[in-house]
Amino acid sequence: MPPPRWLPLTLLAALAIASIVTVSAGAAGVGAASLGGHSLSSAIDDAVAGDRFSLFDFEARSVFNRWLGEVGAFVSGRRDRGAEADRTLERYFTLGEQIVARATAAGEPLTDAQIESLRAERRELENRIERILESRIADAYRELGFSRPLPLFGAQEILWPPVDAELERPPRVLTVSPREEIRLLRLVLLEPGLSLAEIERIEAEIEADGRFSAIVASIGGMASFPALVRDSRSYASTVEIMAHEWLHHYLYFYPLGRNVFASTELRSINETVADTIDVEIAARVFATYPGVELPARPPPDRPEADALLRRLRVDVDALLAEGDVEAAERLMEQVRLEIAASGRRIRRINQAFFAFNGVYATRPEGSTNPIGPLVRELRDSSPTLLDFVEAVREVDSFAELEALRERPR
Repeated sequence: MPPPRWLPLTLLAALAIASIVTVSAGAAGVGAASLGGHSLSSAIDDAVAGDRFSLFDFEARSVFNRWLGEVGAFVSGRRDRGAEADRTLERYFTLGEQIVARATAAGEPLTDAQIESLRAERRELENRIERILESRIADAYRELGFSRPLPLFGAQEILWPPVDAELERPPRVLTVSPREEIRLLRLVLLEPGLSLAEIERIEAEIEADGRFSAIVASIGGMASFPALVRDSRSYASTVEIMAHEWLHHYLYFYPLGRNVFASTELRSINETVADTIDVEIAARVFATYPGVELPARPPPDRPEADALLRRLRVDVDALLAEGDVEAAERLMEQVRLEIAASGRRIRRINQAFFAFNGVYATRPEGSTNPIGPLVRELRDSSPTLLDFVEAVREVDSFAELEALRERPR
């Protein structure tokens, strides 16, 4: 017998409040006192005045929508399952592809009115899609042993926290690094609808005194509660990101997650562990529910660009270590243009670009980060996914992560 459906929902508000505290800590900054803390804070406050993303507003709106959606589903008796759920998923993501392409499946161009009609239909499906994907991802985690006994209800088990996500545009993220080294100083959440001119103005104001490097970047998702997942992603990418963000929610209850903003090192471990897990969870979802017939977006074929980024990170670190900031910046722009010639557009590559992306240690931008190979080694040597997660969730430093190598499996 499953636990009462109302029980996880009664705890959503408390978890949402915890997530505001956690994510806001990250937005406030890492290493806030270093490099002229007050003047940097003032520069950021002036540059982003009126443009900050309100986590409180998002959380309040989303928790209300969750309750409303559950009540609506209960009253209507609608539970998308099996073939009906597959068809709903297909329609939602097909609509997304047509909106991005501004064309029908046959390639015929769409008018602005037709595009708006497709968007309206997609919005109507959004809550149903969220519930379907949440259920399927939760099933995958439960099957792998992530459920835990439910207090006061005997032998019943529950997946905690519940899988909960909102499909919409995530905030943009302002990242600040010193110019003379690649180091994450600040992360600030900004409104998603900023124009390019507004983004460039914010970056220029923070960089005006010559000490800092700044970049405003887009993200695919954010581990607020509920998780905020970009609504323009493909089906496969959406499942991966939802699985990724749920693991951040899960880790919040253990040392690795609670201390995520204590250092850039711990943030990198968190992100790299989630990057390692999400593809496995997504593969399990696709294998369990093979009825969704959508053409997969081919992964970008960019080995040349990835190789250039890996080499660039090494070369930039070396130049900055020698104190040649100008040469490092010239090299970053030169390589950015080479990457653009290979077909991948990156608006800016600077110290802040690497500070933000470098925490994802399995990606090219994090090529000098030793966390990536170590996490991969630990996963490969773990008998199960749950064994791996139960080991890494207890660490609160890179030294403890390294020590896991010596532990018996």
